[in-house]
Amino acid sequence: MEAPADGLPFMPLEYTITLQPYLDSSKFDGTLVLRVKFLKSTLFIQLDAISLTIRNATFNSSKESENDESRIQIELSPRSITLLFSEPAKPGSEKSIYLNYEGILRDDFKGFYRSRFVDLNGETRWIAVTHLEPSNARYVFPCVDEPKYKAKFTSKIIAQRGMTCLSNMTIASKNDVGSSLELATFNQTPPMSTYLFAAVVGHFHKLQSVIETPRIALYSPPSRQSQGSTALSIIEKGLPFFESLFECQYPLPKLDLIAVPDFAGGAMENWGLMTFRTSKLLCHPTFVDIDGKDRIADAVLHELSHQWIGNLVTMASWNQLWLKESFATLLAWYARDNLFTNDELWSHFILEVQQIALERDCLRASHPIESPVMGVNEIDQMFDDISYKKGCSVLFMLLRAIGSKAFFNGIKDYIRLYRFGSASSDDLWDSFGDCASDSDLRQTLNIWTKEKGFPYVEVITSGDSHHGCTEGEYRETKVRLIQRRFLAMEDPTESDDPKIYPLHISLRSKKGTEEFELHDRQVTHSRSEQTLFKINADNIGFYRTLYASDHLRRLGDALQEDWLNVSDRIGLLADATALSESGLQNTYDLLDLIAKMQRDTAYCVWQQIIKSMRTIKAAWMFKDATMIGLMHFYCDLLSRKAKSLRLGNFMEIGDSKIRFAKLILPAAAEAGMTEIFGQARDILSSHKLGKGRALHPALLSSALGIVLTNGTFEDVEYAFTLYKEFNTAGDENGKEAILQSLGCVIKPEHAEYVLRQIFTDQIRNQDISLVLYHFQRTKIGAIRVWKWCQENWVFLQKTLSPKMISNLIPIILGSLSTDEHLTEVRGFYGRFDTQLYDHALAQACERIKIRQQWTERADEAVRDWLSLHEFM
Repeated sequence: MEAPADGLPFMPLEYTITLQPYLDSSKFDGTLVLRVKFLKSTLFIQLDAISLTIRNATFNSSKESENDESRIQIELSPRSITLLFSEPAKPGSEKSIYLNYEGILRDDFKGFYRSRFVDLNGETRWIAVTHLEPSNARYVFPCVDEPKYKAKFTSKIIAQRGMTCLSNMTIASKNDVGSSLELATFNQTPPMSTYLFAAVVGHFHKLQSVIETPRIALYSPPSRQSQGSTALSIIEKGLPFFESLFECQYPLPKLDLIAVPDFAGGAMENWGLMTFRTSKLLCHPTFVDIDGKDRIADAVLHELSHQWIGNLVTMASWNQLWLKESFATLLAWYARDNLFTNDELWSHFILEVQQIALERDCLRASHPIESPVMGVNEIDQMFDDISYKKGCSVLFMLLRAIGSKAFFNGIKDYIRLYRFGSASSDDLWDSFGDCASDSDLRQTLNIWTKEKGFPYVEVITSGDSHHGCTEGEYRETKVRLIQRRFLAMEDPTESDDPKIYPLHISLRSKKGTEEFELHDRQVTHSRSEQTLFKINADNIGFYRTLYASDHLRRLGDALQEDWLNVSDRIGLLADATALSESGLQNTYDLLDLIAKMQRDTAYCVWQQIIKSMRTIKAAWMFKDATMIGLMHFYCDLLSRKAKSLRLGNFMEIGDSKIRFAKLILPAAAEAGMTEIFGQARDILSSHKLGKGRALHPALLSSALGIVLTNGTFEDVEYAFTLYKEFNTAGDENGKEAILQSLGCVIKPEHAEYVLRQIFTDQIRNQDISLVLYHFQRTKIGAIRVWKWCQENWVFLQKTLSPKMISNLIPIILGSLSTDEHLTEVRGFYGRFDTQLYDHALAQACERIKIRQQWTERADEAVRDWLSLHEFM
C-alpha cells in the first residue's frame, strides 16, 4: 500500500484493539497495539484521540513484555495525543506501539455508546455499540482518523459470558477470562478505514440466512426476534445482485445486520457488521405496509452497496463524501427496480431524491457536492441532501445519458483499479471516461460536482400560437431556451450567474421526444409542425423549467393526456411551485395548475399536490385572511379523492389503497373537511372496543392524528397508550406513526402535555423530530414549538448529536415566515455557538426570508384567485 502524500512521518499498518465495556458504569477499558511504518525520521507521532485516559504507553512492546526499549513520553491535548520517543525512528522501519487506556461509554450516539431495550420479561437491557462515522473512532482508540489511512484490524472483546459479541470479521477463538467473562478474538480484516471499525456487545436474537458463503445473519433484541425476515430476504436477493452487477465477490467471510434501538441516523455500513435503527431493519410481519417495506429495502440495499462503494473502495477524504453516499443512494434505487415490482419507482425517485435536492440547492446557503472541509466540525454537516441526493441526481443523469452498460462498466473499472484502497473524483471520471464516448465527460461532471447550484430554463416560443386556437392549430416552429442560475431568494446578480451548465434537453410532445444540447447561455431549436410540448421529459434533468403563462395553462389542460407521464406531471407542478416561490412564475398560474390536477389518479402526483399546498400554507401561515381562503381551496381540492377513500378493515383493502388513505385523509382533515373527523372517531372507538386489530397501524395512526386535531385530553392519553402497545409489541413502524400523530394536536393544553413527554423515558432522543414534525402544519403548533425550542435549547444542544440538531432545525423553523420571526431567530441563536449546525441554521433562516418575500409579493394575486373561484 502506498503512503498518502500529506506529510505524515508514518502510516498505520495494523490495529489490534481490545475493548471491555462496563455497561452499568458507562466506561470501557481498552488496549491498542498499533503497528506503524515510518516514512521519515521522527522523534514523535501524533494520533487522534478524544476523551481517552492513557494509562501507559510503550514502544515496540506488549503488556507481557515491557522490557523492550523505553517507555514513551505522552503529551495530551483535547483532540490528540503525541507520543515522544527517546530516539528518532528510522525511515522504513516498522514498530509497534502499545497503549492501555480508559474511555467513556457514551450516551450521545457516537464513538462507543450505550443503547437500551426492554426484554421479554419487561426488564431494561443495555448494549454497547460503536458508531464511528465520520470522525468518531478517536473516541474509541487512538488512531489516524482519516479515511485514506487504511489498515488491517484485529478486534478483541471481553464481555460477560453468554452475551453476543460482534465485530467486522468472524470469531477466531473464545477463551474464558476469570469466572464470568469471556474473550472473543476476531479474525483480521482486510485494509479498511478507521470509521468502518465496529463492535457490538449485548443480548441479541440471531436469525441465520440459508446462504452459507458469505455467512449472513440478522441480530435483533430478543423481543423482536420475529421481525427480521423481510430484511433478511432483501439481503439474500441484494447480495448476489450486487456481486453480479460489479463482477466482484463480496470480500469478507460474513455479513451481519443488527438492529440498534438508539441510533442517530438510519443505518451505518460498517464492513461486515451493518448497524440499523430498528425501524429501518425490523417490521411486524403482518402489519407492515408497502411504505414500511420500501424503507427497509432502501436502507438495507443502500448499506449493502457500500460494502463495495465506500468500504472496498473508499473516498480519499471527507470532502468527497459524495463518492460513496451518492452512489449508494442511486444503487439502492437501481437494485429495487431490478429486484422488486414497482411501476412507479422512478416517479418516487423524482419526488424523494431529485426534488429534495433541487429544494436544497436553490439556496444561497447550499454548497457544492464536492466541498472543502475546513475541520472536523464541518464533516458532520456534509452528510446532507446535497451529498446524498444532489450527487445521486447527477449520477442518475449520467446513467441515462451514457446508458447502463457504459455506466456500470465504469463502476466495475473503478472497483477493479482501487479495491482495498482510496480514490478521488478524478479517478472515478477516468473510469467512466474509458467506458463513455463523451470526451468532455470530466469537464461536464466537474461543473455539477464542484459548483453549487443549478439552472432554470426559460422557454420562449415563436410561431402562430394564439389564444382560442384548437389543439390541432397550435404550432411552434422555433423554441428558444435560455438558462440562468436558479435561486429561490431574489434574482441572481451578475456575480451569481456566470456559470453555464451543460444541459441535455429532451422535449416531449404527442408526437414523441426530441433531444438536443444546451451548452451555452441560450439555444434556438427549430421544430417541425408539432403540438404542445414539455421540456425535460421524464424529469431526468437537474433543472427547473419556466414557461409563459399561456404555455403553462395549456400544459395544465393536457394533464390527463397519455403523453404526459407521472414523472412529467410531478416535475411540472414542482417546477411551478419553486418558480412561484422565487417570483419567476406568477402564483396565480400555480394555483390554476394545482386546481387542474384534482382529477389525477397517480399516488405520486397527489404527493406533489399536497406538498405544493403545504409549501403555500407554510408561507401564508401568518396571513390570516388569505389563509382562510387557501384552506377552503385545499378542502375543495381534496374532497373528491377523500370521499372515495374510507378508513376500513385492513384485510379488505390493498397496499395501494392504504397508501392513498394515509396520504389523503390526514391532509383532508388538515384542510378542515368535517366528515373525515367522524370516520376517524369511529375507527378509534372500534379499536378501543377491541375491534381494531385487523387495522393497519398506519391507518390507525392516521385516524388518531385526525381525532387529535380536535380531540379531548382522553384522546391524547389514549395516543400514548397506543404508543406503549406498539412499543411493547415491537412494531417500530407503527410506533413511529403514532409519534408523528401526536404533533397533530391543536389545543394549547394538549400541545403542552405532548411536549412535556419528550423529556421522559417514554420517547427516545432519536424520536424527538417525529413528535415535532406535524406541529409546523398549524399556526398554533408552529408558534408553540418555536417557544418550546427556545425554552429547551440548552438541554437539546447538550443532549442531541450535531446531526440530530441539524435535522431538528428545519422542523422547528419550518413555518415561520415573517420579518419578526427572522429577527427573533437570529437574535436567539446569536447567543449560542452554532458551528456544529450552522449550515442547517443558515438554510432555515434563508427559508424564512423566502416565505416572507413570497407572501409580500404575491398575496394580492392569491387573494384575487381565491375570490374569483369563490373561496373567499
